[in-house]
Amino acid sequence: MKKEFLANIFLILGLNLLIKPFYVFGIEAEVQNVVGPNVYGLFFDLFNLCFIYQFFLDLGVQNYTSRYISEDRQRYKDYFSKTLGSKLILALGFALMVLASFYMLGYERVNFDLLCLVALEMVLISFLMYLRATISALGYFRVDSYLSALDKLLLLMALTYVLYFSGYRADFTILSFVQFQILSTTVVFFIALSFLIRKNGMPSFSISFDYSRKLFKKTAPFALVFLIMTLYTKMDGIMLGRLIDDDHLQAGIYAASFRIIDALNMIGYLFGTLLLPMFAHLELPAERNELWEIAYRLLLNVIIIGLSIGLFYQTEIFQWLYTDWTPYYNEVFIGLLLSFCVMTLAYLFGIMITAKGSLRRLNIVYLIGVAINWIFNLWLIPRYLAVGAAYVTFATQLVILIGLIYLSAKDLGFRIQPVMVIKSIIYLLMSFVVFYIVKVYLMTNWVMAMSFSVLLSILVSFLLGFLRLDLINQLKKPE
Repeated sequence: MKKEFLANIFLILGLNLLIKPFYVFGIEAEVQNVVGPNVYGLFFDLFNLCFIYQFFLDLGVQNYTSRYISEDRQRYKDYFSKTLGSKLILALGFALMVLASFYMLGYERVNFDLLCLVALEMVLISFLMYLRATISALGYFRVDSYLSALDKLLLLMALTYVLYFSGYRADFTILSFVQFQILSTTVVFFIALSFLIRKNGMPSFSISFDYSRKLFKKTAPFALVFLIMTLYTKMDGIMLGRLIDDDHLQAGIYAASFRIIDALNMIGYLFGTLLLPMFAHLELPAERNELWEIAYRLLLNVIIIGLSIGLFYQTEIFQWLYTDWTPYYNEVFIGLLLSFCVMTLAYLFGIMITAKGSLRRLNIVYLIGVAINWIFNLWLIPRYLAVGAAYVTFATQLVILIGLIYLSAKDLGFRIQPVMVIKSIIYLLMSFVVFYIVKVYLMTNWVMAMSFSVLLSILVSFLLGFLRLDLINQLKKPE
């Protein structure tokens, strides 16, 4: 299992690091430049509104599928065919909830078309993620890794032409952007479905309300986890749009920073989706702890290098990405950058707890996070605008991480080695020193300086033992 994790995490990271940064910085940022921060802020607001209700669209089926099928892969055929029908029921309920909230929260009728397109994209993503969860639970980890980046690759190719090389750029709208997303997700969905059919035969399809009721009863704890996590990570975007009357400008500025953080957070999320079925498959605590430590060693490099780049090169990056940049963007970014570091660590603990089914106390921790996020956003957003929302996000994530570490120790007997903590702090400080010296004393070109600093930081990681050659060598060993 350790070898399988290493092989696939290197593959999934390689694919996503090759594709998604180009998409996020070359496409999403350019879309915001084309349509303007206010229009993109409106999209960000509606996207978060739909995303909050994605808990009902999924209702824990994705995580439950990863755990249920990975425990016994013979369960696939009967489970998959019946659950597809249940997903359709959820999609209908999701649509009704989104429409009701749109009118209750007072959105303008002119934005209804955009809402419908965003909601449709959410439905397609949910079905695609269900297929990917099934593929991963059946042991096709490598196929899932390829699928994780394929939709962004298709969007990258199509929108690169549209935004940079065609005459359509002048007529490009936010509606066009979502339509391209829908097309890309649809193509990848049918590719994933075709793979499952080829490997396991054509599944039957049926809608059974009795089966759905029993399934939702089992998946409800997983759904509650997803809902609560979504609330404390997404409701800030909605509250910025609802609490401030500025034509969604603050939401657009927040989205400009959140885009970068979301791209970094995707790495932790990818780790989580790969680790969940693996943790569920492992029985011995020693094996589980060993797998966690390997994941931590790899993720720590992402956290520290990402934090160092963000702190030392934030101005250069924002000036490169956005035509309307001001120093205010940096203030928002710092709060979200800190929250990224904490949230990435929280992924590791949360996935391990979820895989072992310890959900009741997990939900209590997440509920505390929601309460903190909501109360302080109500207080700070009207006073400090997007900056207030950013630092509330950081504070929320910090409380969540502390709670997850406590649960891991109490419920799973997990212990963090003091030596690992000390070496992590040393790595962080040494990385800061490297980035500072290279930027201030060695190189004036910021791209070259940043790249050289990343290489030196990776070297420091090897010296401290976080990255080790034996991790690579394990990929060559037979199980």
